[in-house]
Amino acid sequence: MRWRVTGQIIILNGAPRSGKSNIARAIGESFDGPWMNLGVDSYEQITPPRYRPGIGLQSGSD
Repeated sequence: MRWRVTGQIIILNGAPRSGKSNIARAIGESFDGPWMNLGVDSYEQITPPRYRPGIGLQSGSD
């Protein structure tokens, strides 16, 4: 039997010191289920390359 795991992903995007971590903390404290707060650097390190095409810096079109 294969298990199908589903979930939700919330992406918080903003300038440094704009309150993203505080928002993530507030969501985690009010949410009943499991909650993980991953920064983009952590996400990139733990995700196998085949699941993350397009992540990273790309050269500009200058």
